[in-house]
Amino acid sequence: ASSFIYVANDQKEADELKFESIRVIEGTVDKGFTSVKLIDKIPKGMKIVTDGAYYVYAQSKAGELEHEH
Repeated sequence: ASSFIYVANDQKEADELKFESIRVIEGTVDKGFTSVKLIDKIPKGMKIVTDGAYYVYAQSKAGELEHEH
């Protein structure tokens, strides 16, 4: 299974946050933090989501389950 981090655009530059997932390789875990190695580059102007990442993940999965009638 692949591991991901989430990145978001800078709120000051846009009216709406745009989230993207970036693939990573997990490394050492220490005191609840996991080191990661990036597989893909982080797009310019994006910042790593460190607070609320689980909420972003849950919302992304909820969007995948929606369907049109």
